[in-house]
Amino acid sequence: MNQSFLKFQQAIQAFPEAKIIAVSKLQSEENIKKLADLGQKDFAENYIQEFSKKEESLRTLNLNWHFIGHIQTNKLKLITAKTKLIHSVDSLKLLEKINQQSELQKIKTDFLLQINLSKEDTKNGIYLEELDAILNQIPLLKSAQLMGLMTMPPLQNEPKENAPYFKKLRELRDSLFTNFPTCRELSMGTSSDYATALEQGATMIRIGTALFGERI
Repeated sequence: MNQSFLKFQQAIQAFPEAKIIAVSKLQSEENIKKLADLGQKDFAENYIQEFSKKEESLRTLNLNWHFIGHIQTNKLKLITAKTKLIHSVDSLKLLEKINQQSELQKIKTDFLLQINLSKEDTKNGIYLEELDAILNQIPLLKSAQLMGLMTMPPLQNEPKENAPYFKKLRELRDSLFTNFPTCRELSMGTSSDYATALEQGATMIRIGTALFGERI
């Protein structure tokens, strides 16, 4: 784990705006502690119940938790007040529920819009033609703040073949910045294609198995 963490730290040195998000789904709390001891602060989970358990158990480590999985709206209260950033907002309905729950908890929740650039049925995310309708509503939501965009390109592609998807997301982010000045983050790139994502402007690379080893 030490060598893997060092590898990714070195990879982002040339990209001062980028950070590593350690994807800890299905990893043990002990493995999370080991990585935290090396200096990693940002961790991401996919499943609400698993996230809730880990967040409570590891609270003394003062970690920054990110949520990157599909969200069941009836369990939102378990994550809105406990996450630094929700990466996986994929519909206006979900966004309105996040805003509503945040109002109840008297907090502001930061989020990314998950964009489905490849239009794959197997992936969640907003299609580009749906985006304007959501963007028009965001200024009305006082307890949810757009911080950037997230995408997951086709898994079957070679890393370099994902460059057009990453470039398109960066260009989309740049086009939104005038109206949404907090929209700075680009969550894109995983263990297999993080180098390509960094070249295209990723500010967050989501790294799981390459950091932790195989999941249980």
